[in-house]
Amino acid sequence: MSWKKALTWVKQKNSEKYLNYSDWRLPNAKELQSIVDYSRSPEANHSAAIDPLFGISQIEDEGGSTNFPFYWSSTTHENVSGGKGAVYVCFGKALGFFKPP
Repeated sequence: MSWKKALTWVKQKNSEKYLNYSDWRLPNAKELQSIVDYSRSPEANHSAAIDPLFGISQIEDEGGSTNFPFYWSSTTHENVSGGKGAVYVCFGKALGFFKPP
């Protein structure tokens, strides 16, 4: 999902009052960074770099390997297209480059 689609998805969930809430948002980069667990990684113990409490699913990455997903933040990246890009946090191996929306 692109950053733009993630923002739209959150807006839709708020308009639907998903789970009786209307204040859904993407976390900022510091919030996502705060839940990274550096003692865990795909290479170290075949798990995502996050507490298992969060229950992240495995995915197949563009290289065909088992990996863990990335998550968009609400934090924009000023050096990418004048702030039209965003920061993401990856809980597996970071591969490739993401284009701004």
